[in-house]
Amino acid sequence: MWGIDGGGSSTRGIAFKPKEEWGPVASAGASNILVVGQKAAFSAVDRVLAELELESNGSGVAGLAGADRPAVFSAWQEFFRQRQLSRVWIVGDYWLPWGAYTGGRDGAVAILGTGSLFFSVWEGRLLRAGGYGWKIGDPGSGLLLGQQALRAAAQSLEGCGAPSALGAAALEFFGARDLPALLNTLYAPDMPWRHVADFAPVVFREAAAGDGASAGLLAAEARSIVRCLQLLQPGDRGLGPLTVGLSGGMAAAWLPYLEPLLAQEGCVSVSIVKELPVQGAARLAALWEQERRPYNCEQ
Repeated sequence: MWGIDGGGSSTRGIAFKPKEEWGPVASAGASNILVVGQKAAFSAVDRVLAELELESNGSGVAGLAGADRPAVFSAWQEFFRQRQLSRVWIVGDYWLPWGAYTGGRDGAVAILGTGSLFFSVWEGRLLRAGGYGWKIGDPGSGLLLGQQALRAAAQSLEGCGAPSALGAAALEFFGARDLPALLNTLYAPDMPWRHVADFAPVVFREAAAGDGASAGLLAAEARSIVRCLQLLQPGDRGLGPLTVGLSGGMAAAWLPYLEPLLAQEGCVSVSIVKELPVQGAARLAALWEQERRPYNCEQ
């Protein structure tokens, strides 16, 4: 069994050997077709496959960003067919943290990174929320929190908003002397849009130091995350007995803010997903092979 985790920043692969022995993690660059294009995405997955040295009759799960879109899904189907890898399940990459957390049982995950997405399997139903993308902004994501924090920083510096430590913190973080210089830096042509998300951890730091504006932003976004999670269980039972795993680069920072809110909702447990998403892919491959689930890439 094997698994691949392909996203907008990196691609990882791993083999799952008998007696639950993990092989080494193979890695390459980004493989989100919608971000880097088909040629670069295919090249990254090819490098991972070469490192894994897979047999053509091995089963695997490829969790790939954007695979929910028909054109992207079809492109990956043809990719694996051309490489004589027919026993493959192609899924969106959000399946992988869920597989790592639940092992294929009922449960939900909140993937909290540069973007965010919420996904559950509950009594046979697949439910998801969020994942709106960078143009709109995802609840609880680093990008949206960074945008909100920089707006609060700009208003504080200009004097049209509440005083906040975020103003000085933004100037220091981006190496700007004043608000016009900060805006020039943010809108420079070579400024990566993801860099706005890098400012999000500063909000947690300033909130812990007593900044009211930062604390307010985090409280509002924590409630938004919980509202998304409330959509991940069928019926009108709230979160009920749902177990929630937090994954992604922002997961640990969000945990203390979400725990009390989720406890109020009757959630059984919330914790950080410990395994890598790529390990979740391999676990799902083993489970789906046992269940004889149809492959996506039959010759």
